[in-house]
Formats: sequence, C-alpha cells, structure tokens
Amino acid sequence: MPLRVIGYDGAAYRAQLQDDGHSELYPVLTLVLYFGTKKRWKTARTLKGRLKSIPPELKPFINDYKINVFELAWADDKTIGTFKSDFRDVLEFLRCKRTRVRYAGTDRQLQHVHEVLELLRLISADDTFTRVEPELIKRQTERGGTSMCDVVDMIRKEGFASGERQGFANGRDSLYTILTALQAEGRSDELVRVLSDRSYMEKLLAEQKR
Repeated sequence: MPLRVIGYDGAAYRAQLQDDGHSELYPVLTLVLYFGTKKRWKTARTLKGRLKSIPPELKPFINDYKINVFELAWADDKTIGTFKSDFRDVLEFLRCKRTRVRYAGTDRQLQHVHEVLELLRLISADDTFTRVEPELIKRQTERGGTSMCDVVDMIRKEGFASGERQGFANGRDSLYTILTALQAEGRSDELVRVLSDRSYMEKLLAEQKR
C-alpha cells in the first residue's frame, strides 16, 4: 500500500507541475480507509516497513514514506461523533459488525440513500441492500426522508420474506419427492390420502426431514 500511495501522490504533484497556469504547488493528502471488521490492519504503514531488507549503512539515506490508515470499524465514540454526514451511520454499522452487536440504526435522515446502501452491500457482501433500495427510495419520496432505522426494518422484513420463500420451495420439493415415490411404488391409496389428509401429509414430510 505505501508504494501505491506514493504513486497516487506523485501523480497528483506531477499534474500540478504540468499545469502551466499554476506556479504554486498545493499539498496532496491521501487517506487509506480500511473497512475490515475481522482483523486490524496488519501490513506496512511505511515505505521502509514495506521493503524487505535495507543495508544498515544505507538506512540514513533512504527516504521513508508514511501512509495515513484509518481503521473505521475501530473508531471510538468521540471520533464517530465528529461526523455529521451519512458516513457516521456507516461507521456505526461497521463497529457493530466488528463487535457482533445487533445494529438497530438511528433516526438520522440519510442524505444519500443509494450511495449508503451500495457501500453497505459491498461491506457485507449482502445483495439484500440492493433489493430493498426501491422501497426505501419510495419511502423517502413519500415521507420526505428515510433513516437507517428504516433500512434495518426493511432488511429484517426482506429476510423474513426470503426465509418464507425458501421454506415454501423446500416443502414443495419434498412433497413432490413423496408423491413421485408413492406413484412409482403403485401405492395409490396412500397417494390419495396424502392429497386429502393434511395431517398425514405433514407426517410424511416430517419423516423425510429426519
């Protein structure tokens, strides 16, 4: 990462040098935002830390380069409180994800719903954020705003609906398997009973799951 940051910063300074309309150079600041939640940043934060070996006699002459890494999921309350934008909600989400605390959201109104949902989708690798976006945008238009509490509520409802759909699909497949087996074995009486007796059908489905 230090080498990449050097490249970014160097390109920015080079662009300033090549701009004939500006005789004064402006400082370039690159921030590395670390979205990881399982483990802390472990790789080098300096150029010298990235280099495998430097002869002791050359160390005084090798320029170092430090990068600014922010481990977002480890931000404390004071740091999170300094943010007034939607990014504050993202930081709170990341901290809850790291500490495995259930995220409840807040009533703060989101200003950039699509961008926040897309970022949360990438962080959590969960497409549910994309699926609930149309309804949240609609809610924002109708109510004049939406919050992370709304996002959490929609995600929870989508999860329940998805679970119900999956449960229905699994039950349908199991029932099809039972009916096919009864027909293949010529057990027509039991086939008719399954279709007419719900308790008997549920009994066979339960036995199949064992």
